[in-house]
Amino acid sequence: MSIVDHEKSGDVTLATAPKVESKGKIGFNLSEWALRHQQLVIYLIGLMTLFGVIAYTHLSQSEDPPFTFRTMVIQTYWPGANAREVQEQVTDRIARQLQAAPYVDNIKSYSRPGESMIFFAMKDSAPVKDVPET
Repeated sequence: MSIVDHEKSGDVTLATAPKVESKGKIGFNLSEWALRHQQLVIYLIGLMTLFGVIAYTHLSQSEDPPFTFRTMVIQTYWPGANAREVQEQVTDRIARQLQAAPYVDNIKSYSRPGESMIFFAMKDSAPVKDVPET
């Protein structure tokens, strides 16, 4: 009787695929091994967790890691002086002295009445020992 005959007669049968026997194991099945050796797997997971916690507690941390700021701000006040006086008497003099420093990247200055502000940036190639501490 074919499938068409079964459908006409109203019989419902489920066809199952024939089982194919493998002649040998193709490779190592990690999942199957882990299910067979559950106690060993749980022990190894616990051991790795313990080692991880111990390693984490021994990590060295610095609260303030070494970092060198290579930009400095010089701000001066001269109450009562106009912007031209501050520029000529304070800002220009300080900027000329800073230009003689090694590893100068750029210098920006601003003068206002009674106030001078200079931004001094060093090159990234400047050795840390040559960068003054703040």
